[in-house]
Amino acid sequence: MNRFKLYSAFNILLLMILVSHSQAAQAERYQMTVLPYKAQGHLVRDGHYEDAIRRISLVGNAPFPACTNLCVAHTMTGHLVKAEASCNRAVDAAKLAVKIGKRRNHDYQADLVIALSNRGVQRTRAGDLTGAEADFREGLAIKPVADLPRNNLLVLRSEVAYAVIDH
Repeated sequence: MNRFKLYSAFNILLLMILVSHSQAAQAERYQMTVLPYKAQGHLVRDGHYEDAIRRISLVGNAPFPACTNLCVAHTMTGHLVKAEASCNRAVDAAKLAVKIGKRRNHDYQADLVIALSNRGVQRTRAGDLTGAEADFREGLAIKPVADLPRNNLLVLRSEVAYAVIDH
């Protein structure tokens, strides 16, 4: 009988370790969206962040694509103050486009969801978990079936839960 209790306790401990390890690995899985065919997005996509930042800064690109790609590039290089400014400009540009966008076959709301989710990831890197959650939730309120903010919100929740379990 004692052997059974010991075996059960070992299995529970092993399960807790596996869940903790899984949550820690998942915490690194935030996703950001790059616009690869606009504003040097191919460089950002391929991990050439500094080159992309330099080139976007030299060329006047469309506000939303340039700000979106700069948001990602600055976030990935750890330039969080510049990332925050670029992410905020991307959200502002996307919100304006939702109001006055003129292209018929363009989903301006999808652009806004991308901008909000990217800014949410940037905020997690800056330690603003409340702001990140608000951005992910706002993106889901706009497009409830959007995978990007939903997945990022799940990662955030698991990261917070892991931090609580770890302490």
